[in-house]
Amino acid sequence: MVLALDPPVVASATDTGLVLDITTITIADPLGRGEPHLQLRDGSTVPLPLPLRDWAMSMLVTHHHRADEEVPVFPCRIEFGIRDGHMYARPLSPDE
Repeated sequence: MVLALDPPVVASATDTGLVLDITTITIADPLGRGEPHLQLRDGSTVPLPLPLRDWAMSMLVTHHHRADEEVPVFPCRIEFGIRDGHMYARPLSPDE
């Protein structure tokens, strides 16, 4: 199932946005437009909006170029929101 990412507007850094359990980020049509999609733990797919595409590519690079002894980036929980007019994505620590 394909869902739309609709992050909430948050007033401050202490407010919580939309938290999703992400298993990985995939690239749909890598030879065309190369649109990143989130794969969620429940099997759903979420295409990322344009403001988060650079973030998604950075996350993929970090995940694939980590040292073998480092903890993998995925799966993880990520908070999405809009603050001060800008969309953000923030990986959460295991205790958040």
